[in-house]
Amino acid sequence: METLARATDGLSIALREALETMKDDRATALREREDLREVVRAASRAASDAARGAAEREREAARAREVALAVDRRVSECVAYVRDVRDEVVGLERAAREAKAAQGELWERDERRERALDALESRARAADATLRDELESVRRETSRVEAAVNRLHEIENVAKDLRELAQWSKKTATYQNGRLAALERVNEREDKGASAMSNQSHRLKELVTMVQNTAETLKAHQARLNAMDERGHLVSRRDAATRADVDVVKRALGEHHDILVKVCETFDAELNVRAEAVAPASAAFARLHRRS
Repeated sequence: METLARATDGLSIALREALETMKDDRATALREREDLREVVRAASRAASDAARGAAEREREAARAREVALAVDRRVSECVAYVRDVRDEVVGLERAAREAKAAQGELWERDERRERALDALESRARAADATLRDELESVRRETSRVEAAVNRLHEIENVAKDLRELAQWSKKTATYQNGRLAALERVNEREDKGASAMSNQSHRLKELVTMVQNTAETLKAHQARLNAMDERGHLVSRRDAATRADVDVVKRALGEHHDILVKVCETFDAELNVRAEAVAPASAAFARLHRRS
């Protein structure tokens, strides 16, 4: 009985231990189940979060794809813009080269224009000096012509006086010849004595001498008058020659003026430069451009 009791006690103890163990195992199982539930809930939450994250990542991926497409389009636009800019840069470089070449041509044209202006200025100064010389020559010739004309007037006045003197001398000679003829007739009629004859002869000789002197004076006056007439003709011919020279100089001045006007018009047309802007400051050129 004791053995049965001990066995029963042992079994009871074993059962209690088994129950305790089962309780512990159940508690452990419950805890593990709760833990598993927590793990499952956590896994579910993680899965939900993962799903939401996946959806969010999908949306982000879609947005990224859209951004990538937009970036691709922007890059394409940028590439096209870069190509346009490159074409513009190439065009600008070509335009710069053309502008540089045109600038070089403009510089060369400016140099040619400056050389042409220098040549025009030198030619203008030479023309001005020539015009001054020609004007001075014309002035001298005009003075000579005026002096010759004044001298010719004086010579004409002297010739007029000499003609009047010659007419008076002719009248005097006629009067003396008349007196001489009258004395000769008186001498022929008178035969009254030697003293009267000698007086008449003496008076006759005096009258003859006076008539001869008058004739010599008339010859001298006539020679002087002829010389004055010849000198007047020479002065007239020289005056005509001087006037012809003056006309030649005036025609030369007119031709020179026409040449200068054509040169100025050519420079104005070719170089677009006013010739009077670089012309010498002289009265001759002022008159030249006023006339042109």
